[in-house]
Amino acid sequence: MYLQSTRLKSSIQIFHIMKRSLLLLFALPFLLFSCIGEDVINEDIPSGPRNLEVQGALFSLALDETNDEFLRVRTNFDSRDDVTVIWKSLDESLVTIDDNQLLRPVASESNLRKKAEITAGVYRNEDVIQTANTSTEAKFITKEGVEPIAILKEPISFFIANVSITEIQKRDRGLTDETEGLEAVINGFPETLEFIETVTSLDVADDDIPSFRAQFTNFKLQESDVNVIWTSSNEDILSLTEAGKPTAVSKGVVTVTATVQASDTNLSEEITITKELEVSDTTVIVVAPNPEPEPQIVATGDFEGLTGYSAEGGFEIIEEEGQATLLEFSDNFDSGSVPDLVLYLSNSLRTNAGALFISETVSNNGGQVFTLPENTNIGDYQYVYLYCRAFNVPVGFAMINR
Repeated sequence: MYLQSTRLKSSIQIFHIMKRSLLLLFALPFLLFSCIGEDVINEDIPSGPRNLEVQGALFSLALDETNDEFLRVRTNFDSRDDVTVIWKSLDESLVTIDDNQLLRPVASESNLRKKAEITAGVYRNEDVIQTANTSTEAKFITKEGVEPIAILKEPISFFIANVSITEIQKRDRGLTDETEGLEAVINGFPETLEFIETVTSLDVADDDIPSFRAQFTNFKLQESDVNVIWTSSNEDILSLTEAGKPTAVSKGVVTVTATVQASDTNLSEEITITKELEVSDTTVIVVAPNPEPEPQIVATGDFEGLTGYSAEGGFEIIEEEGQATLLEFSDNFDSGSVPDLVLYLSNSLRTNAGALFISETVSNNGGQVFTLPENTNIGDYQYVYLYCRAFNVPVGFAMINR
């Protein structure tokens, strides 16, 4: 009887031990998942971007383009020094890729309005060979049988035109329709001439008044140096040299005119602007402040989920007075119901170490506006990064497309 009782107690003890072990085994993943702290690396997250993505996509490329800002295609792999991005044109009668991996449009009028396509792959440096082609220019080729570690999801395309602009510049100009945008980059944008300083009053006794200045913007939206001719409506009040050097002669009101001749522009007519000045007893030159520049959208992107979480919607980064100041989520932003969401700018999809903190008051859905830290340079970062501080995991990101 005693032996039976002992065996029964032992069986019960073994049952409870097995029960506790099973409960602990079941709870372990949840305990690890909800650990406290930041800066934990989840090994399931890839060490680099999963796809090759383009930053600052082109809408059009000018036949005679020489500016590397348009000729060099920037990607999310540019910050890595262990890989090489190799570009390939799908139609070399429209555009070729030179030895520096720059776009080179084929200068033929017959190519205008045509859409060029390029694609690319990312290769480890040890798999890339630099060789020489028949024109003695260096070219990149890959070792036989080597596969890229990342590729574009699909080729990127852009129009061959007379003006180069990015997709963001196209949108900033209000050109939401592709046909309307194409006509603008074929025909060119309106050329403008603007006074750099808005002088409203001059001192008649001042014998050293600075020269007037004006800025010309050409049909390619580029500021360029042209010959500006200055004239005065009344030389007895204010005399002017053609270069814009004024001399106050007597009191009165005068109109100053700045002209760029047609031969210096893309248009058939000259451009003329005027302003009215008063020459009086004022002891200083009164310069009206330049109008405050309009806020500009300088970067955009679309959110994707990470580590099994979902994130969707988009963002815009707004620049004011030459400084990136605001990060704005679109109205359709949605990150599910994940708690304790923190926002960063980052160069990593694995960790928030080294990331720039933006905000810890991030709503899971809807439009929101965040103020960026002073002197933030968005060129230093690749991603807008969403991080769950409660669960210590990244939940979403968006490529910063400039």
